[in-house]
Amino acid sequence: PLPRIQRSQQQLAGLQQRLETAIRKRVDDAGTRLAHLASMLDSLSPLATLQRGYAIVTDESGKVVSDAAAVAIGNRVTARLASGSLDLTVESVEEASPAEPGNAEE
Repeated sequence: PLPRIQRSQQQLAGLQQRLETAIRKRVDDAGTRLAHLASMLDSLSPLATLQRGYAIVTDESGKVVSDAAAVAIGNRVTARLASGSLDLTVESVEEASPAEPGNAEE
């Protein structure tokens, strides 16, 4: 019985080592995947866009302004920046021509 017990103990030790290795690999793989997903999420974040120098402009009701035609001279708008915001009054409006990016030609 003693040799059989010793063999079983050796098998158990081997299985335990394999299990620990497999768990470490799964945790490492999950960490790598999490870092990749966090990077992707950050690149899609509006805050990342603000860090590149863009602003999110909203009208007085808080609605995002994406078209110059949506505001008129004298309207108040807020520009959210990467750090802080600006309260602005519209002094002029230049609407996009059909040839500018983002405008569909008819």
